[in-house]
Amino acid sequence: MEYVEILKCDIKFHYILITVAQEQVLKAPGFPQIYVDEVILSHTNQTEFDKFKAAKENEALHDRMYPIFVPYNLRAKEEEKIYQKMIERSEFRKVHLAPYALTVAAQFAILTRLAESQICPNLVKKMKYYNGDEVADKDKDQG
Repeated sequence: MEYVEILKCDIKFHYILITVAQEQVLKAPGFPQIYVDEVILSHTNQTEFDKFKAAKENEALHDRMYPIFVPYNLRAKEEEKIYQKMIERSEFRKVHLAPYALTVAAQFAILTRLAESQICPNLVKKMKYYNGDEVADKDKDQG
Protein backbone atom coordinates (compact mmCIF):
# COMPACT_ATOMS: atom_id res chain seq x y z
CA MET A 1 0.00 0.00 0.00
CA GLU A 2 1.33 3.45 -0.81
CA TYR A 3 0.48 6.02 1.82
CA VAL A 4 1.14 9.60 0.76
CA GLU A 5 2.32 11.92 3.56
CA ILE A 6 1.94 9.38 6.36
CA LEU A 7 3.41 11.72 8.94
CA LYS A 8 0.81 14.44 8.38
CA CYS A 9 -2.18 12.27 9.26
CA ASP A 10 -4.09 12.18 12.54
CA ILE A 11 -2.21 10.41 15.36
CA LYS A 12 -5.22 8.08 15.83
CA PHE A 13 -4.52 6.58 12.42
CA HIS A 14 -0.98 5.78 13.54
CA TYR A 15 -2.45 3.50 16.23
CA ILE A 16 -4.31 1.59 13.53
CA LEU A 17 -1.03 1.17 11.64
CA ILE A 18 0.66 -0.17 14.78
CA THR A 19 -2.10 -2.79 15.12
CA VAL A 20 -1.65 -3.74 11.48
CA ALA A 21 2.12 -4.05 11.99
CA GLN A 22 1.83 -6.15 15.16
CA GLU A 23 -1.22 -8.32 14.61
CA GLN A 24 -1.83 -8.09 10.85
CA VAL A 25 -5.42 -7.20 11.70
CA LEU A 26 -7.31 -4.08 10.67
CA LYS A 27 -9.87 -3.10 13.29
CA ALA A 28 -12.41 -0.72 11.80
CA PRO A 29 -15.30 0.50 13.99
CA GLY A 30 -18.60 -1.09 12.96
CA PHE A 31 -16.90 -3.78 10.82
CA PRO A 32 -15.47 -7.20 11.62
CA GLN A 33 -11.71 -7.51 11.94
CA ILE A 34 -9.96 -7.83 8.59
CA TYR A 35 -6.76 -9.84 8.15
CA VAL A 36 -4.18 -7.89 6.18
CA ASP A 37 -0.69 -8.76 5.04
CA GLU A 38 0.63 -5.41 3.91
CA VAL A 39 3.78 -3.49 3.28
CA ILE A 40 3.16 0.22 3.65
CA LEU A 41 5.31 2.47 1.50
CA SER A 42 5.27 6.15 2.23
CA HIS A 43 7.36 9.20 1.54
CA THR A 44 8.03 12.45 3.30
CA ASN A 45 10.73 15.06 3.58
CA GLN A 46 13.62 14.97 6.06
CA THR A 47 12.27 17.80 8.24
CA GLU A 48 8.91 16.08 8.75
CA PHE A 49 10.62 12.77 9.51
CA ASP A 50 12.94 14.35 12.10
CA LYS A 51 9.99 16.05 13.80
CA PHE A 52 8.06 12.76 13.83
CA LYS A 53 11.05 10.88 15.21
CA ALA A 54 11.57 13.41 18.03
CA ALA A 55 8.02 13.10 19.40
CA LYS A 56 7.78 10.43 22.13
CA GLU A 57 4.19 9.44 21.26
CA ASN A 58 5.43 8.23 17.85
CA GLU A 59 8.07 5.89 19.26
CA ALA A 60 6.01 2.69 18.80
CA LEU A 61 5.37 3.38 15.13
CA HIS A 62 8.91 4.61 14.52
CA ASP A 63 10.30 1.32 15.88
CA ARG A 64 8.35 -0.50 13.18
CA MET A 65 9.57 1.69 10.32
CA TYR A 66 12.50 0.99 8.03
CA PRO A 67 13.51 4.37 6.58
CA ILE A 68 15.25 4.42 3.23
CA PHE A 69 16.90 7.74 2.54
CA VAL A 70 16.95 8.67 -1.14
CA PRO A 71 19.15 11.60 -2.16
CA TYR A 72 18.08 14.19 -4.68
CA ASN A 73 19.17 13.72 -8.25
CA LEU A 74 22.01 16.13 -9.06
CA ARG A 75 22.57 15.32 -12.74
CA ALA A 76 20.65 17.47 -15.21
CA LYS A 77 20.84 14.75 -17.89
CA GLU A 78 19.10 12.26 -15.60
CA GLU A 79 16.50 14.84 -14.53
CA GLU A 80 15.69 15.54 -18.17
CA LYS A 81 15.19 11.78 -18.78
CA ILE A 82 12.73 11.70 -15.88
CA TYR A 83 10.73 14.56 -17.42
CA GLN A 84 10.73 12.88 -20.84
CA LYS A 85 9.46 9.64 -19.33
CA MET A 86 6.72 11.48 -17.42
CA ILE A 87 5.58 13.32 -20.54
CA GLU A 88 5.57 10.14 -22.66
CA ARG A 89 3.19 8.53 -20.16
CA SER A 90 0.89 11.54 -19.83
CA GLU A 91 -1.78 13.20 -21.92
CA PHE A 92 0.84 15.74 -23.07
CA ARG A 93 2.84 13.22 -25.13
CA LYS A 94 1.60 14.74 -28.40
CA VAL A 95 2.07 18.37 -27.34
CA HIS A 96 4.93 20.18 -29.05
CA LEU A 97 7.67 21.39 -26.69
CA ALA A 98 10.14 24.09 -27.59
CA PRO A 99 13.67 22.83 -28.20
CA TYR A 100 15.65 22.58 -24.96
CA ALA A 101 12.57 23.28 -22.80
CA LEU A 102 13.11 20.10 -20.79
CA THR A 103 16.84 20.78 -20.59
CA VAL A 104 16.23 24.21 -19.08
CA ALA A 105 13.59 22.84 -16.70
CA ALA A 106 15.99 20.10 -15.57
CA GLN A 107 18.83 22.58 -15.08
CA PHE A 108 16.57 24.87 -13.07
CA ALA A 109 15.49 21.99 -10.82
CA ILE A 110 19.10 20.92 -10.23
CA LEU A 111 20.19 24.48 -9.47
CA THR A 112 17.54 24.71 -6.73
CA ARG A 113 19.11 21.65 -5.05
CA LEU A 114 22.70 22.85 -5.06
CA ALA A 115 24.41 25.06 -2.49
CA GLU A 116 27.46 27.25 -2.90
CA SER A 117 30.71 25.97 -1.47
CA GLN A 118 34.24 27.33 -1.04
CA ILE A 119 35.55 24.93 -3.67
CA CYS A 120 32.95 25.91 -6.28
CA PRO A 121 30.95 29.04 -5.47
CA ASN A 122 29.42 29.20 -8.98
CA LEU A 123 26.31 27.00 -9.02
CA VAL A 124 26.18 26.70 -12.81
CA LYS A 125 29.74 25.34 -12.88
CA LYS A 126 28.91 23.02 -10.02
CA MET A 127 25.91 21.73 -11.98
CA LYS A 128 28.16 21.10 -14.98
CA TYR A 129 30.66 19.20 -12.81
CA TYR A 130 27.90 16.96 -11.40
CA ASN A 131 26.47 16.45 -14.88
CA GLY A 132 29.84 15.28 -16.22
CA ASP A 133 30.07 18.15 -18.72
CA GLU A 134 33.46 19.49 -19.67
CA VAL A 135 34.37 22.83 -18.18
CA ALA A 136 36.87 25.00 -20.08
CA ASP A 137 40.29 25.49 -18.42
CA LYS A 138 39.69 29.22 -18.09
CA ASP A 139 36.40 28.48 -16.28
CA LYS A 140 37.82 25.88 -13.87
CA ASP A 141 37.95 26.80 -10.20
CA GLN A 142 41.28 27.17 -8.48
CA GLY A 143 41.93 24.58 -5.81
